[in-house]
Parts: sequence; structure tokens; C-alpha cells
Amino acid sequence: MARTWYDPRVPAPEDSVLRPLLERRAAETPDQIFARFADGTTWTYRQTRDVARRAALGFQRLGVQHGDTVLSWLPNGPDALRVWFGLNYLGAVYVPVNLAYRGRILEHVVENADARLLVTHSQLVPRLASVGRARLSDVIKLGDDAVGEIEGLRVHDATALAPDVDELPRLGQDIQPWDR
Repeated sequence: MARTWYDPRVPAPEDSVLRPLLERRAAETPDQIFARFADGTTWTYRQTRDVARRAALGFQRLGVQHGDTVLSWLPNGPDALRVWFGLNYLGAVYVPVNLAYRGRILEHVVENADARLLVTHSQLVPRLASVGRARLSDVIKLGDDAVGEIEGLRVHDATALAPDVDELPRLGQDIQPWDR
């Protein structure tokens, strides 16, 4: 009898999709530590859920929808996790970009991602000046530098990912384990 090397069953969304998993963990163990960062700060499950919800709402207000690709060009840490989880909370596709990329390889990644939004650290922004940007129309700049102009792109600051309101981002459709 031939043995399969994979399990063809697909896990249920509540067991494999970030949004219901995070909601459940935040309800069951709200004060348990979920993440510990290099600077010693921590996020509980409740804090992580709240950060993901606010980021998702911010992305949604910028037009990001289920299935959209969004580039994330950030160093590891709280901002990268906030972007990753915020996008997953909407069912959008998180596309991380290597921090070392510049020139043609950066242009290639931007073009292949077919994204209209990039979230990046302000120190990386100058590298965008010398590359083709395909569909890229918006940039969220995070980091130390004040938000400035980038020719041909709408620039948003960190407040775009932290709206003051506390509403739950709406979904047009349920997120499935097989969604890209």
C-alpha cells in the first residue's frame, strides 16, 4: 500500500487562521505573554489582538482588502509583527522584503508583489528613488524621521496603523486556510 507523504485534510479555519486563533487566545488567556521583544517589552494575547485589530482597521481605511498584497520592508520587532498580524487579520497577503535589497532586486520584488502599498522604515525610503515602483501608490513610513514627500507616492505616517477608534475591521468574506 502506498503511503502519502502529506496529510490531505485541511484544518478548520478556527484552528489555522490567525484572526479566530488570536481572538480565541485573547479571550481564554488575555494576560498571558504572547511576544517578548529585544528591548524587553512584551505583548499579551489581548494586547496583540488589539494591535492587530487597530492595524487591520488602518489598512482597511487605506483600501486594503482580503487577498490584496502589501509589502513590508521592516526590521524584526513590534512594527513588523503589527503589520504582519494586521494584514492577516484582514485576510490580506503579507509580503516581507529583505532589508538588504536595493536596485534591480528591490525593483523585481516590488513588481512581482503587484502591491499598491508598502510599509517601510524611514531609513530605507531613499532606496525607492532609483527603482521602478510598478503599481506602488502608497507608503506608510515608520521610524525616526519625519514623514516627507516621496515623488509619485502618497506618504502616510505611523498613525495610519493606529486609528483612535476601537471598532472591529469588517470582512467581505471569511478567511480560509488556503487563501493566499
